[in-house]
Amino acid sequence: MRVVEVSDGGFQPASTALVGAPGEHLWRVVGMAAGSARIAFVYSRPWETGAPAQRHIVTVVVSAKP
Repeated sequence: MRVVEVSDGGFQPASTALVGAPGEHLWRVVGMAAGSARIAFVYSRPWETGAPAQRHIVTVVVSAKP
């Protein structure tokens, strides 16, 4: 059974329309069952190979409903 469900909310570029400009990427994490899960977010460009430029690991703990 999955503890969390992660869905991609898409990328919102900054107010400038320049290619490569920073922005925000939205991820929705929903608890599905009590327990814990580790989610790894990696930053890499689709055309590049090798290790990602950045990696961020988040531990999510879902509590049972009272």
